[in-house]
This record gives sequence, structure tokens and C-alpha cells, in this order.
Amino acid sequence: MKKLLVTAFCLTMAMGMQSAMAADTTNYTKGNPVTAEQKQPPQFGQMKRPPMPNLEEELNLTEAQKAKAKANRIQGRREMKPIMDEIRAKKEAILDIVDSDLSKEKQQEKITVLQKEIKELYVKANTIREKNMAEFEKILTKEQKTKFAELKKQHHPNGCKECAKRMPPPPMPDEEK
Repeated sequence: MKKLLVTAFCLTMAMGMQSAMAADTTNYTKGNPVTAEQKQPPQFGQMKRPPMPNLEEELNLTEAQKAKAKANRIQGRREMKPIMDEIRAKKEAILDIVDSDLSKEKQQEKITVLQKEIKELYVKANTIREKNMAEFEKILTKEQKTKFAELKKQHHPNGCKECAKRMPPPPMPDEEK
């Protein structure tokens, strides 16, 4: 009974906070109404570097190159989707384990196994990304490759160290030894 009351209280508070947040449309820093885009949290790296330019325009791709690039992108997404779905499912499984009634030791064991599996999936995803990038670069001319290298350097001035930090996830404390 006590758990039920606590759960009901928490749900009521969460719903109240959610409705209060939804009703708030004032940007307190400027006093202007907030648009739907402004309510969204910034995406990874959004504020740190300029957006990647339209490669088709910047590299002056021919129609044949555009078609090959599009086919490459579609194939890459087909290969990547099951991996990303599996990563998402494993992350949800971790959350379910944390919410479960298992002992902390059992939770940690299961979470460690899932984290290792997620790490392996990120490695597979990076392999697919690298393969797709190599396929894209194969369709470029020498001049386009030079321009593309410049664009990548502008977009990732530090060699995309942020990407290296993001994928794969950091090792567990047990793995660092």
C-alpha cells in the first residue's frame, strides 16, 4: 500500500511538472516566446562546429556521382539500421535492469555484459561508416577529394576527437586494469 501511494505521488508530481514545462513558452534570457526548435536540446556537437555544407554543391558532383552517392547512402543505412536498433534495445535493457528488483551485484553483471555487447556494436557501426566513406571517396575525382579533405578539416578541426570520445562507450572500471 505504501509503495502504491509513493508511486501515485511521484506520477502526480511528474505529470504536474511536465504540464508546467509544456505551458512555459517564455525564453527567460531574452523574454521572447520559445519556438518548438528552441525547446529541443542541442544535438551532439551542434554548437561546437559549423554545419557540414551540402557536399553535392560544394564538390560539384555530376549526376552519375550523385546517383552513386545516393545508392551508397541508402545501402549504408540499410546496413546500419539493425545495428542501431540493437544498440537502442540493449540500452533500454540496461534501464530495465536498473529498475529491476535484482541485487546490485547481479545488476552490475548483466549491465557489464550488455555494455560489452554495445561496445562491439559501435565498433561494427564505425566499420560500416568507414567503409561508406571509402566508397564515397572512390567516386570523387582528384580535385574533389582535395576539396572534400578541406571540408572535413574545417568541419572537424581536431580530427574528430569528439567522435572518438563518443564511440565506442568508455570501458567499465574493471576493464581499465
